[in-house]
Amino acid sequence: MSAADRDKWNQKYHGKQPLVEIKPDDWLRECVDQIASEVGTSDEVGQSIPLKAVEFACGLGANSIWLAQHGWDITAMDVSAVGLERAKQTAHQVGAEVNWIAADVEEVSLANQQFELAVVFRFLDRERLPQLIDSVIRPGGWLIYETFSTAQLERTDSHIHNADFTLREDELPLLYPQFDVLSHKQCVLPDRTVMRFHARKK
Repeated sequence: MSAADRDKWNQKYHGKQPLVEIKPDDWLRECVDQIASEVGTSDEVGQSIPLKAVEFACGLGANSIWLAQHGWDITAMDVSAVGLERAKQTAHQVGAEVNWIAADVEEVSLANQQFELAVVFRFLDRERLPQLIDSVIRPGGWLIYETFSTAQLERTDSHIHNADFTLREDELPLLYPQFDVLSHKQCVLPDRTVMRFHARKK
């Protein structure tokens, strides 16, 4: 990502305030509920073992903070240091522990780290992100992804006008062939049209 893009996102978040209410994306809640029903999170002596998750392009941090509140050991990254500062303030206000990283996916290093879950919302990187996610998710781990579909371009309220920033109907399974698809669908929501993808690493 260029310095101009980084400046654009910093400017976008400059006028934002910390979140008043933690409202995670519906698709995240739905998929995490499914994961919770599948796995146990206690060791042999009954102690809670937090699963590790990473969110890319976390913005103001609602999804990551919600995950932290629900027992996940969460690392959240975004290119905007300004957005992350707002996210940190929100996390502090609600007592949530999140490992925040100000970095672009093209430059971030997660060497020697492994996670059970990767989360991506409203972000699309076809070059670096699939390789990065494959390298940090353990076999059996999950990917929860939602971003704009090409059908978003047909909406009169769309702020996106470049097809390069949208997903074709069959694209996510092709970008992430190392994951078995659990759910993959297009959803028309009140404010956007998206592709939703939930998959588990082989």
